[in-house]
Amino acid sequence: MTENQEEHIHRLSMIAELTSNAVIFTDEVSRITWVNNGFTRITGYTLEEVQGKVPGHFMQCEKSDPVPIAVMRNAVAKGESARVEIVNCGKDGREYVLDIEIQPIRDEAGKLTGFMAIESDITD
Repeated sequence: MTENQEEHIHRLSMIAELTSNAVIFTDEVSRITWVNNGFTRITGYTLEEVQGKVPGHFMQCEKSDPVPIAVMRNAVAKGESARVEIVNCGKDGREYVLDIEIQPIRDEAGKLTGFMAIESDITD
């Protein structure tokens, strides 16, 4: 790896770590592998509490609209991207509205290896 590539990777990792948005990485079946500090700030959950869990299983609540949930599930099942707005609940029970963008992650051969989600808190 060249010095320029290392610097590029370092800058990208800083973006993921320092953004106020939640950043979530999952495996190909939607189990969380990594979250950033923005995720912890918005949801109240730490990586240790959520690693290996499916985000919707513990963040969605009765006010979560089933339509965007279905859009996300269908996109994940097809290995595609999606963008939705949804009401979620934090660890403390607080409800908040997220603008979620999900992108598939593929290896060099094009095989699906997971997903990345960027979630912006758009609560009024």
